[in-house]
Amino acid sequence: MTDGDNLINQKFIEFYEARASEKLYCAIVGNVVIPNGFGTNERSPNLTSDKIWKELASRIENKGSIPGIQLASTWMGYKGQYSFISKLDNVSLYKGYASEFNENFILEQFQNLKQGTELAIEHGFRHIQLHAAHGYLFNLLIEPFFTVHYGLVLSCINDWLLLLKKHHIDSSIRISLITGDPCLDEILNIKSFIQSVKPDFYDLSDGFYNINKRLIYPYSKNIEERIARQIAVANQFPEQNFISSGLSYGYMMHEKNPNNLHIGICRDLIASPNFLFSDKVRCNSCSKCHYYSRARQELECPQWNIPSSEL
Repeated sequence: MTDGDNLINQKFIEFYEARASEKLYCAIVGNVVIPNGFGTNERSPNLTSDKIWKELASRIENKGSIPGIQLASTWMGYKGQYSFISKLDNVSLYKGYASEFNENFILEQFQNLKQGTELAIEHGFRHIQLHAAHGYLFNLLIEPFFTVHYGLVLSCINDWLLLLKKHHIDSSIRISLITGDPCLDEILNIKSFIQSVKPDFYDLSDGFYNINKRLIYPYSKNIEERIARQIAVANQFPEQNFISSGLSYGYMMHEKNPNNLHIGICRDLIASPNFLFSDKVRCNSCSKCHYYSRARQELECPQWNIPSSEL
């Protein structure tokens, strides 16, 4: 829902406005490219100084939700795979790209993040999330396996969190608990990062996009394992707040849900803007929302066009 220059349009605003409400604590606008950054695909929205971003934040807030924004980047030449599970050795490709990281590169990326953060605050967003999951740029930066200058990365992220705290902005970091490659999962240690960095929330996900993106978009065969991982992490770090993203709504309304694990509603709200008021219409896992994998140009969902009289 962006124009040719990757600027959001009125359709984009109306999509988020329709789903914000007093029943939703925070509406996070997803996967927004930081200044001088690179998108996950050719339709990714770029954060700019354009006043349309202020309009978006204002209209979300007027509906009763805190306006949030997820800041992200990949790298020049990045291309997401169309298939859900890769048949290539993409771990080596990730490692090869990360081998080019040096101190100047890392400082430049965090300067871009700072610029994007300051723009977001000026526009009125009051929750800012760093997308450090799914094998994107900041995901590689937070893992010592990929990043020689890990200490510098930790310092930069903590400086970023101090900036948000200074402006009284909620902070969150989206991370992947597993990648989809068993060997890589044995090497990576995201829990060490959780111990070292303390945002207001960690948004828990799974999967590297170019390894196994079925883990990013959970379905009935893996949702219970995903939730079990999230509950285990929340119990291991009881002083840290977490967000359970994915199809967790309806699976976590039970006594096993830790108090520090909050439910993030994603595809059910795509399927029905009124989901929090009536759950008669919800995601039916038809996969039509995977517009990029289907070589389409825009987010689609057959559910959201159901007449309001039927909700």
